[in-house]
Order: sequence, then structure tokens, then C-alpha cells
Amino acid sequence: MTTITHCLQRLHQRLLPVNSGTGYLPYFWLIYLAMFVLPLGFGERPYWHYVACIAVIPVFLTLYFYTFWQTGKPVLLCIFSILGLGLATAWFNAGASVFFVYAAAFCVHFGTARQGLLLVLLIAATAALYSYVLNMPGFFYLPAVVISILIGSVNIYEGELRKKNQLLKLSQEELQKMAATAERERIARDLHDVVGHTFSLITVKAQLAHKLADIDLERSKQELKELEQLSRKAMTEVRETVHQYQQKDMASEISKARLLTDAADIQFSSEVGEFPDQTHINCTLAWVIREAFTNMVKHSDATQCQLSFRDSGDQYQLLIQDNGSNTQRIAREGSGLTGMRERIMELGGQLNISHQPGFTISVEVPHG
Repeated sequence: MTTITHCLQRLHQRLLPVNSGTGYLPYFWLIYLAMFVLPLGFGERPYWHYVACIAVIPVFLTLYFYTFWQTGKPVLLCIFSILGLGLATAWFNAGASVFFVYAAAFCVHFGTARQGLLLVLLIAATAALYSYVLNMPGFFYLPAVVISILIGSVNIYEGELRKKNQLLKLSQEELQKMAATAERERIARDLHDVVGHTFSLITVKAQLAHKLADIDLERSKQELKELEQLSRKAMTEVRETVHQYQQKDMASEISKARLLTDAADIQFSSEVGEFPDQTHINCTLAWVIREAFTNMVKHSDATQCQLSFRDSGDQYQLLIQDNGSNTQRIAREGSGLTGMRERIMELGGQLNISHQPGFTISVEVPHG
């Protein structure tokens, strides 16, 4: 069984490019070839009709999978080749209209959206003219004209959406890189401001202690003692700075939650007031937001979620809820929810959980 699966996987990689974005759909689209084969089962036909149709199918399949690997002008050649198969066989097999549909569907791979749409209309016009000249039945011209325009236009529209989504993803990745670079620069500046002067002073005192070692031993020992104090102070400052970087804040966690839900196709809405000035409250609520949305994306089947935060005057109120139906499983995720509750209780607040309907986390924390 494993060998068969491996062979099928290798065949799939040979037939379709990895980055095609279509998955296994191209194989399902081949079901429309039945339109070409079915007419052969009705009525008496010359023997060569069957031979010609059977010979056309492998040619079409070769062109079909080959087109997925092409861009630009080679795509145009493939489209016209598929169209040629339809023109060559439609006069004795009306089911060849499916080749016009396949040709129109591939127009998404040619040039700009405008060029692709013009090519779809050209294919439909060719089918209409062919139908008029040869007086083809409705079984031919309806799919060849109408469905070709529909399928070709929809494919082009979806192709443009995919391009925009890819550009948006690239923009987001670029913004994240820029943000990371800016953050590294900020950390470098902060560390320089925090310890730069201290380390310069340590260097000067170390040089002075070295010079005084043979001249004034007592003063040299005093300098070394001050040097030790400076180094301890520098270490404390570095630890405090690193601790600040490790702390979470509500603003950044809400931004991360938005990105996380967007990636999971969950509609996110928020209503947020001013964040707490108290660092320990801000960090704790940020941790709750992070844990809640991580669980939501991992375990919930929600399609919508919302977050609200406000200051009622004597306490902060945080509410996170979604419309998921798979709430019992989230409620059983004990360690995360227990950790939330313990952190909120340390602040003198309370955390309430409800899962009817959806999943809701309500947090109330008094002003510290």
C-alpha cells in the first residue's frame, strides 16, 4: 500500500507543478471529458468515429497537463491546440464542445486579466461562428459559447484574487521583516544607552586600577571595589532591560490575534479603549489574550470572534467570545485555562468561562 501511495505521489509531482495552487482539482475537472465520450454511445456511427475520438483523448491529456507548467506565449499555443481538437472533432461529435470550455478555462494563465478575457471571448466567438456555419445542435453551442464564457471569466476573476492575496501576503511578510529590523535596532539602541556609559566607565576604572597597582595599592583596591559595584549594576540593568523585552503587552497581542484569526479564516472584530498603565496588569491581560486566541484557532470551529476591553472606572473588563460549536473541547483544555485563572486571581480579579452559545472568556481586574 505504501509503495502504491509513493508511486501515485511521484506521478502527481510529474503531472502538476507543486506551486500550481490547485491541489488535486485538475483530476476532478477531467470528469467533463464524459461529455466527449457519451455521444459515441448513441446511434450508429462509422467505425472511424470511435477510432478518432479515442486517439484524441491522449493528445488532449498531454496538452492538458502540459499547460499547467507553462506561462506566457507557450500557454497560448496550448490553448489553440486544445481549441483545434474541438474544431477538428465537433462536426461529427457535438460533445467536443468540452474542448472549447477547457481552452477558455486555461486563459487565466495567459497574460493580464484583460488579455485573458479577450481570449475567452475569442474562443466563444469561434464556437458561435462554427455553430452557425455548420448548423450545430444546442448540445454543442450552449456549452461551447455560454459555459466557456462563464468558466473562463470565473477562472480569471479567481486568478486575480489569488494574485492580490499573494501580493498582500508578501506585503505582510515585508512589513513583519521591517518591524523585526526596527525592533532589533531599537534593542541595540536601548542596550547601548543602558550599558554603554557604564562599560566605558568600567574600562577607565580598570585601566586606572592597573596603573595604581604599583604606586598606591590602597587606592587601587578602592578602584577595584568600585569596579565590582559597577559591573554588578551593569548586570542588573541588562537583566531589567531583557525582562522588559520579554513582557507581553495588550496592543501587540491584539495585533497578533488579528493576524492569527485572519490566517484561520475567522472574522475578527474588536472594541478597545485605553490600555492599563500598570505594567503587571497589562502583561497579564496580554497573556490571557494570547492564550485565548491560540486555543480558539487550534480547537474551535468558529467563523467569527470578537474582543472588547474597557475601563469601567474601578476595574478593567476584558471579553473574548466566538461563535464556535466545538466549545466543550476548549473547556477541557485544563492547563491553559487554569493558568489564566490563577494569573487573574493574583491580581484580585476573576475569570468566567461560558460555552453556551459559542465560547466566552470574561475577565474583570480591579485597578492596581
